[in-house]
Amino acid sequence: MKFIDLSHPITEAMPVYPGTQPPVIAPCCSHETEGFMEHKLSMFTHTGTHIDAPLHLFKDGRSLDQFSINHFIGPAIKFQL
Repeated sequence: MKFIDLSHPITEAMPVYPGTQPPVIAPCCSHETEGFMEHKLSMFTHTGTHIDAPLHLFKDGRSLDQFSINHFIGPAIKFQL
């Protein structure tokens, strides 16, 4: 079986849902100051490649951790446009 990663890169310029703030990627450590590089990523969970869990819309809905990973794997057709 072949797996295809459908996720998109997270960038500050990526498309977001109207009214949602885009991701913020801010440097917080540098090689010169702390001896290593690190960035802080801040974004809403409804940004980028994601799955809307039933809990997103329904108070008593299931969260993603309540689903088996097999629920999200299945046959597909790839089109070259």
